[in-house]
Amino acid sequence: VIEGYASTFGTPDKRDRGGEYVMPGAWTKTLADFRKNPVILVDHTNKVSSIAGSWTKVGVDQRGLAVTGAISNAPGVRDTRFKLVEGHLKGLSIGGIWHYAEDRYGIEEIDLFEVSLVAV
Repeated sequence: VIEGYASTFGTPDKRDRGGEYVMPGAWTKTLADFRKNPVILVDHTNKVSSIAGSWTKVGVDQRGLAVTGAISNAPGVRDTRFKLVEGHLKGLSIGGIWHYAEDRYGIEEIDLFEVSLVAV
């Protein structure tokens, strides 16, 4: 089992490394669609062989997009599973389509496709 924040909210003064920030409400319209196929991918690689498991809980709280997931026991996921258990793999990242606010930095809506396990 893995849990954490796939993404957290920001402000114009508190942006991510790419200079963007997610606004509260960004997932309001689209989260139900993501829940139909809540895959955990490795490194945003959209291939069957890169599926590491599924997100079993996906919800928004005051901090951001909170997720809990189950990692597969499939032989092809063994390396990823070991790195998670040993504490070496800690990063999560979202993949999808961003819809920006007028300032071109604020993300006001996200069509979420996947949440990946990533190195950084």
